[in-house]
Amino acid sequence: MKSVRRIVFFTFLVVVAVASNYVTEPRFFGFDFLFRGIAVLLILYLYGTLSLSKDVLLQQPGELNDGSLYTEEQTIAPVVAGDDRITHFVSINRKLAEAKLHQNMDELVRANRVKNEFLGVISHELRTPLNVIIGYSQMFKEGAFGAVNLEQSRALDKITLQSAELLRMVNSILAVTKIEADDVSAESDAIDLETFLDGLKDEYNTPVTHGVPIAWDCQPGLPTLISDANKLKHIMQNLVNNALKFTDEGYIKVSVKRLPGEEKIALMVTDTGIGIAKKDLPAIFDKFHQANSSRSGNYIGAGLGLYIVKQYADLLGGEVAVDSVPGKGSTFTITLPLRNVEKAT
Repeated sequence: MKSVRRIVFFTFLVVVAVASNYVTEPRFFGFDFLFRGIAVLLILYLYGTLSLSKDVLLQQPGELNDGSLYTEEQTIAPVVAGDDRITHFVSINRKLAEAKLHQNMDELVRANRVKNEFLGVISHELRTPLNVIIGYSQMFKEGAFGAVNLEQSRALDKITLQSAELLRMVNSILAVTKIEADDVSAESDAIDLETFLDGLKDEYNTPVTHGVPIAWDCQPGLPTLISDANKLKHIMQNLVNNALKFTDEGYIKVSVKRLPGEEKIALMVTDTGIGIAKKDLPAIFDKFHQANSSRSGNYIGAGLGLYIVKQYADLLGGEVAVDSVPGKGSTFTITLPLRNVEKAT
């Protein structure tokens, strides 16, 4: 409709221009008439072309950086000053913003996938040399390459402890990459809890002492637990290692019992360590969080252990809780259903 009105208006201007030229100089074919007529037509043509191009541009779909088309929807809102005077307008292109948001999200997903793959590969590659270091350190300490004096034995203990801690950190990074990539699932194993606790106990009965004793208590006559044995072992290892890291004196106790009147099992790790401040409790299961940041220089770790504990406990259909008093110690409790019905069926 606008184009039709413009054509009529342009035709009217041409008629007026020709008529005025004829009145002032009644010669249709003079050079002045010819030049002025061409000039008028050229101006009208350029104006009409620009006007029509503007309409076309407004009606065409927009284009993203990757060349794909999108449907444009624009909202223009006035910005009013305190004296009710409109100072300027704000234009919001919703469709373009949504399209760019989706584009950025796709790029973020790709980048996160590449990051997870990289960390997974690096974690696998780091575990081999660390296992070699730990193995040779233990062989040296046991005298496989000659007699070892007391000072050398203590140095080897430090090498073994720090290498084992670094290996746990690498394993934690590998576990987190799988969790982030949704590449983790739960198995349904029949777990004899007394045997499970004995196996865990053997891992901490090494020649390298941690300075504090660990007590192991398993309630007799516990029923078989249907859950993922590897995930449960990882949970308990992280809790025990965490207790050892933050307990300089006193003791650590690992216990398993059945909750009275419920089809649930509770696994608890109690320590007499430095404890956790009340304000830090809500965030201790966050990734990379270290509650005792003021003393973080004294403890090696990336803040991934409790994050993995929480994720694995959720995966097994359980819950994790913590009770802690600064300066007195902490108790972490994992509550699991006797049978993870969803996985078992």
